[in-house]
Amino acid sequence: DDAATWHKALRKLNHGAPAVIAKPAATTLTALRTTQSLSKADYTPSNGASYPSNDVGDSLSNVAQLIKAKVGLRVAAVDCGNWDMHVGLGAPDGGWMHDNLTGFGNALAAFATDLGPAMSRVVVVTLSEFGRRVMENDSGGVDHGHGNAVFVMGGGIRGGSVYGHWPGLAP
Repeated sequence: DDAATWHKALRKLNHGAPAVIAKPAATTLTALRTTQSLSKADYTPSNGASYPSNDVGDSLSNVAQLIKAKVGLRVAAVDCGNWDMHVGLGAPDGGWMHDNLTGFGNALAAFATDLGPAMSRVVVVTLSEFGRRVMENDSGGVDHGHGNAVFVMGGGIRGGSVYGHWPGLAP
């Protein structure tokens, strides 16, 4: 609500600053003005897309809006937290992991549907900053380990294959 006040303060703060500081500050102010001009309340996803009501759904909806507005977005990072499941992971048909994966998958599907043909210009990479063990622990969760998966979708991706060596599940 105080956007004008913040813009004025940031302009004054960076007035007369060296270019190495002033230019990124000016770029940030321009980006803020651009994003503020895109009203989230007026945004309707395209192609019948329906984003789930979760953090990743909201974030991907925002990214889709920026892409479709052609504001020059080159890279976006979206956090999808709440995966540190040391206890109470759940079962394949319900529980913490099931709910997270379902919400995550629905958000990715809505994003691709919303972008439609523009998805050919977008690549989505999903990854985790840490691996997991395969075996469930005594608390019904999984502990940190070395296993991980990276999913990629979008334009130019030749899908349908798993790349890498599957070592199996033996101890």
